[in-house]
Amino acid sequence: MHPILSNRRTLVLYLAIWLAVGLLIEIPFIFSYKSQWVAFLLSDLPLNIIFAFICLSSYYLCRVFPIKTTQWYNLLSFFLVAAGIAACIEFVIGYGWVHLIDSLKIAQTISPLYEPWIAGIFSTLILIFLLVASMHYVIIGFEISSETERQTFELKLLAQDAELRALRHRSILTSFSTALIRSAL
Repeated sequence: MHPILSNRRTLVLYLAIWLAVGLLIEIPFIFSYKSQWVAFLLSDLPLNIIFAFICLSSYYLCRVFPIKTTQWYNLLSFFLVAAGIAACIEFVIGYGWVHLIDSLKIAQTISPLYEPWIAGIFSTLILIFLLVASMHYVIIGFEISSETERQTFELKLLAQDAELRALRHRSILTSFSTALIRSAL
């Protein structure tokens, strides 16, 4: 299972970071379009959370394409394609969501305000996906390191246990041989 999804506190922290970043991104829009700040928040914050979950898929790509065994140009190609697909999915969802917000007539129509920003938003989504993928490689590195430490500790315990058994057997053999020598005398 995904390490972020498997731990409730980690998931809450992950989503809180996404919300905080989403709010920071909203600041220029809120100041530029004061009358539509509610519509912007209603449209963008849920989309940020959706993209947060879409970006979690990069973990599985990181598992399939380990850094140590995958050529850098293949790695770059795979992740650029995946980031492009993720950005397209976000755009399709976003298009529908923004038009739904517009249809609710909460504020003036906001969908035309996004049009000049489409290339920038798309590029940012790709960069964010790649950044999250990099974060997943770090998480995988920590998992591998922890597993290696655990295995090393278990091997040390097994070696100590084997050494104790050998000492016990040697002690038993020494006692037995001493008893045999005494009985022979």
